Amino acid sequence: MAGNEAVNLPKFTKDSILKFERYQERRDLLRALLVDGERYTTKEVDTLIAKFMKGRVK
Repeated sequence: MAGNEAVNLPKFTKDSILKFERYQERRDLLRALLVDGERYTTKEVDTLIAKFMKGRVK
C-alpha cells in the first residue's frame, strides 16, 4: 500500500520547492541536494534532508 501512496502525492520541481515557505530555513541545503529537472514529493524532500542531517562529520 505504501507504493500506492507515493503515486498519489504531487511532485514538484526544484525551483518550486525552493519557494515553499516550509523549506525557507533549508534553501541552501536543498539547492545542493536537489537535482535540476527532477521532480520530488515533499516526503522525498523531507527524507533527503533527514539523511543529510544524520550524516557523519569527517
